Amino acid sequence: MLLSNDPCCTSLIIVWLATPFLPSCLEIISVAYCVLGCKCFRTGDRLTVECDHYLPNFLPEGTSAVFVKDLHTTHLLPDQFSDHAWKNLTELRLQSWKTEFIHDLSFFNLLNLEYLKISFDILSTLPAGCFSPMQRLRVLDLSGNGHLTFEEVTKALSFPGVLPNLEGIYFDKLQTYRDPATLLEPFFSALASKPIKRLSLSGANFNSFCLQSFVPLGMKLEVLNISDISLASMNFIDLLSRNKFVTLPSNFFSSLQVMDISYAKLPGYLLLTNARNQVWEYDCASPLYQAQHMIANGISPFEVRHVNVTLLSRNCRKQLFNKIEARYNNLVWIDTHFSRDLFSFREVDLSYNRIQYISPNLTAHFSQTVHFDVSHNELHRMETVPEFKEFFNFNTVLEYVDLSFNGFTKLPETFFHNATSLTVLKLSGNQFEKIDFQMETLTRLQYLDISLNNIMYINGVTQMNLQSLFGQRIFSLKNGTEDDLRVNMDWNHLVCSCETLESLYWVMENKLYYEHIDRYTCTFKEKNEPLNLNTLDVVHSYCAQSSMVLTTIATGLALILSIYYIVYRISSLCDAYHTQKAAHNFVNRYRSGEIKGKFLIFLSYASVDSDFVLQLVYQQLKQKLVERLGADDNLICHHEEHFFPGHPIAKEAEKYIIDESITILLVVSDAYCESIFCQHEAKLAEYSNKPVILMLREQVDVSKMSPELSALFSRYTRVKWENVSGKYVMKPDWDTLCDSIFALAEDYIQKSTKIIAPCNQ
Repeated sequence: MLLSNDPCCTSLIIVWLATPFLPSCLEIISVAYCVLGCKCFRTGDRLTVECDHYLPNFLPEGTSAVFVKDLHTTHLLPDQFSDHAWKNLTELRLQSWKTEFIHDLSFFNLLNLEYLKISFDILSTLPAGCFSPMQRLRVLDLSGNGHLTFEEVTKALSFPGVLPNLEGIYFDKLQTYRDPATLLEPFFSALASKPIKRLSLSGANFNSFCLQSFVPLGMKLEVLNISDISLASMNFIDLLSRNKFVTLPSNFFSSLQVMDISYAKLPGYLLLTNARNQVWEYDCASPLYQAQHMIANGISPFEVRHVNVTLLSRNCRKQLFNKIEARYNNLVWIDTHFSRDLFSFREVDLSYNRIQYISPNLTAHFSQTVHFDVSHNELHRMETVPEFKEFFNFNTVLEYVDLSFNGFTKLPETFFHNATSLTVLKLSGNQFEKIDFQMETLTRLQYLDISLNNIMYINGVTQMNLQSLFGQRIFSLKNGTEDDLRVNMDWNHLVCSCETLESLYWVMENKLYYEHIDRYTCTFKEKNEPLNLNTLDVVHSYCAQSSMVLTTIATGLALILSIYYIVYRISSLCDAYHTQKAAHNFVNRYRSGEIKGKFLIFLSYASVDSDFVLQLVYQQLKQKLVERLGADDNLICHHEEHFFPGHPIAKEAEKYIIDESITILLVVSDAYCESIFCQHEAKLAEYSNKPVILMLREQVDVSKMSPELSALFSRYTRVKWENVSGKYVMKPDWDTLCDSIFALAEDYIQKSTKIIAPCNQ
């Protein structure tokens, strides 16, 4: 014996699909005890023999189940089941690509068999009485027999007295290699004569269906699987239109617990993929609304959007269904509500769609839902929708919520305020950087999954929310009223740094609450390190050393900056003093008559700007110069007043810029940049070595400037005009501009004097 028989041990579980016997703990039987070439397993009191290619000649005493894969025999004959141990067998599974014939007495010795699965790829016939010996058979699985027809199955099931205790029958993928079948009255009569509760036709090949003949069977069914079939092209022989569904007996499907229509091809009128501002009426007496557990995965190949859709009901009574499962349906927008609160679901699974919006008016009808799964959608698009905060307001019994992989970055603060019964909350695979929604009402929470997010550290808000859970749990554990709380924060982007150190120490202090904390890592110096106290102590030492270095550096920088500031202030004061002194000297020089026969300023501007320049610049500047210099001389030269008529513009500009003026003022605009004459004047100003002041009338496109104007623009500070509340305001003011002109003129005169004096000598 290789594995313990203790039910508390860690055991290998073998899952037998569709079997009524569910193993709980597995023992591997020694080779000497088992059949040669086979494997033996014991599950509780059940002994299972698993073989490849061949049926065992004998079975160990007490064998309950036999499973043969890839059976090589072409004919299944009675002598292959001759060993007396076959009489006690309760489960038999046979799979083959070669077996093509079953003898009518093959199963004669299987008197106690309760489960039979036959999957023979090339089997095409069934003897009429082949199943008659198995009076105790409860489950017959004929799935995967692609060449076997419904007609052959009907013949075998119609044999007198055959399978009187049959409860489950499976025809998945039946007749897939043959022409489509027509399911008529004999087929359903053969089934209805037995106490069948579970029927599966998933992927079976039939295209005609006698619904009225199905009624006697339908009233007994508890599980119906019609997934992966084409209802869109189905010919309901006894129905003239879809409206005839409402004429079925009121107790039709009255026992139905589970209906699976996944990946079925439905008629287009049932899908209603793009409904807007519509009112639909549905009849609760319809068979579609009887199942306690509806599975409808992958039924819509198209995008589904319902906008402002109202559902009106009739023949309805308030009812609580068990579960609705609608995955992989391309659901995008669900703005739907019911006219009355008539039913709810204990479990709702809308995962793996592309849902961007679910109306809270719809979730209000899920007031009794305990399990809600909308993972793998796009609900992050609802983050900015005001009504999103009401998503769970109507539910106080909710126990399980899965919002994983929805791209959320945040949730409303009071999102789970009323979900006081919540025990499992899954938020993995989102974009959360912090958990900032309130959690103090989640007193029963047992599992919180925030793995695979963008959490770099536990900030104050997150720590406060988690601490509220931990604090409640400590109080509850002392009183023995709650189970342990587990938090999964794996696969985040934790960072070990001086700033996050305190929060990570807090995580380690509460490590008993974190699932798989031994796998957590954090980034330190661009490397992933295990998150433990040793790593945090290393980070702490690094931060302490860095703090000392930073303190020394900060002290030195403060001293350097202080010295720099003092020097800068002295330099600024010196510059200001020099400017004021130069301006003062120029004013004295002018008043003493030393400057005669020259203009103080040459004013250059574009003709299209003449109104602006002459009214706002020329007049105000002229008035300020007269006020400051105490003389009413002609101090400003501009082309409209001083250029001689009939002379070349370029020659006149060259004469007044080079010979007749001391400083040059360029009033620059986009029009100035585009004018050839203005570009010429800017070029003369650049090469004249005289002081140049740029005045910007507006926001100028620098790319339009000539190279000379661009050089002046990037070299010198500028005067700007701004439109403030509809009025033009110049910055700096006129006195500052005049001081600058006087100082620049004085400096230019002094430099010129120094150059001319040696030449005269």
